[in-house]
Amino acid sequence: MHYHVAELLIYEVGHSKSNSVSQSNGPGFQRLECLCCSLQAVKTFFDIFLAIPTPDYFMFSAPSVS
Repeated sequence: MHYHVAELLIYEVGHSKSNSVSQSNGPGFQRLECLCCSLQAVKTFFDIFLAIPTPDYFMFSAPSVS
């Protein structure tokens, strides 16, 4: 799960509307790619998180869940 959170943080640069990101590879295609990869990381994180049995949630510490 930490891998997908780290991956999401890496693609966070695509969430900003800076000119350097949008002009470096065509009209916003790099930003769109970052947003799609970010969406995939969020989807994979929640797929894994929701696959954990409910009784096992109580074994997680607070930093592991957030």
